[in-house]
Amino acid sequence: INGAERVIEAWIAYWLHGRTSDYRKASELLKQLPAGSPGRRRLESEVESERALFHFRRGELIAAITSADLARAQGLDDPRAHYELGQIYLDAGRYEDAVVCFRSASDALSTRQAYRDAVARALALQAHADLRRQREDRARDAMRAALEAKPRVIDAGGVPLRGELERLAAASDED
Repeated sequence: INGAERVIEAWIAYWLHGRTSDYRKASELLKQLPAGSPGRRRLESEVESERALFHFRRGELIAAITSADLARAQGLDDPRAHYELGQIYLDAGRYEDAVVCFRSASDALSTRQAYRDAVARALALQAHADLRRQREDRARDAMRAALEAKPRVIDAGGVPLRGELERLAAASDED
């Protein structure tokens, strides 16, 4: 990597992670990096991750999901970004994708309780969705995994899980 490429990478990092985050400016700078540059793929995934957050904050869920999928396909490796993409997937009802993102963040930073809580929340919502589709075995597995994440509390965003959890617990005891 030469000096010019280092300067471009530094400016991309500034536009992605500085106080004035702007994925558009970072994206324009990225075009100046040669295709085979070391770190280009990582930077592309970071730009897409920021683009996903931009669209999410504007309420453009389809565009946010499209960018989130692309960022993950490009090999995103930033725990914070995985956590934020997990939030996008959670809002879109794509609980399994949310769990994958939250687990990636939690695995990288296992000391962050918020990441473990997010894994548990996504799994609880996945369990609720499975219950509604009458997939009790999957729901039971998701709830077991949620509890194994050792959350402080399982906040499922107002979803009425108490009675269903008690029923699942009783069914598990019978197994």
